[in-house]
Amino acid sequence: MDEITKKNLTGIERLLYIMARLRDPDGGCPWDIEQDFSTIVPYTIEEAYEVADAIEHQDMTALKDELGDLLLQVVFHAQMAEENEEFNFQVVVDGISEKMIRRHPHVFGSEQMASVDQQRIAWEDQKARERKEKSDASLSALSGVACASAPTDNRDREEHRGNAACLPPPPPSREPGRGRLTTV
Repeated sequence: MDEITKKNLTGIERLLYIMARLRDPDGGCPWDIEQDFSTIVPYTIEEAYEVADAIEHQDMTALKDELGDLLLQVVFHAQMAEENEEFNFQVVVDGISEKMIRRHPHVFGSEQMASVDQQRIAWEDQKARERKEKSDASLSALSGVACASAPTDNRDREEHRGNAACLPPPPPSREPGRGRLTTV
């Protein structure tokens, strides 16, 4: 009987334990142990694109597998953060749970939303309030647009925030592949 079976771990607890063991300096995997946040980033991005590709191809078997691979990336980053005494997986889960509750007052509160467009506006308004609370001093209309986002996503966000700040839209892209994701 292996140690995981002996511990009777299932679900996310099992995966968290596996990652902790992989990163354990005493008997873990040398490759996993030597990784850090920056060395794992390319794998995280690759897995996100593989999720998108599975969706694009409507391949639910691949999507199931790729979502697992992407979840592993989240667990990997959380494990490294826990080792650095920054945060752990539970803090990540609690944070996203609270964010979803905050951003859905029409579901978890008493607010009424008449349409998807109204909900979208309320979502963006809530995100803007959250950004303002984080850092009043250094905000711009483009704060929160990740430099590593998929180009189409960045353009959409830039244009939306630019409109809200009375800025002209960003220039059209001349780069190939900036439209709909078709291959990865």
